[in-house]
Amino acid sequence: MRALIVDDSRPMRTMMGRMVAELGFAVGHAADGIDALAQLEQDGRPDVVLLDWNLPDMNGFTILNAIRADPRWSDLPVIVVATATERSQLARVLDHAMSECLIKPFTKEDLHGKLGQVGVLSVI
Repeated sequence: MRALIVDDSRPMRTMMGRMVAELGFAVGHAADGIDALAQLEQDGRPDVVLLDWNLPDMNGFTILNAIRADPRWSDLPVIVVATATERSQLARVLDHAMSECLIKPFTKEDLHGKLGQVGVLSVI
């Protein structure tokens, strides 16, 4: 299994990478939306994308729209990682774009639960 982590914060990418690696995933990292979309093109479809909502070049909404617009990735599980204050912004994409939302701060158990909800891992 493979996960793509998209976050502009290196410490956050490292922490999430460690968590998903402990759950059995190979991990790819992208620091922004441009890099994430390039990695999808180059490396192919991962099993799941963990996408920070607030990125410098493209926000999560723009990246989600790009992912959903491509038939290769239209059903790709995307878990948006956001802060509690960003929750209201996420309401507009709940129905069509993201698979789940993970609110910071979170634990490995929280992440495991979300991966189970999107059908990537068995639920604990």
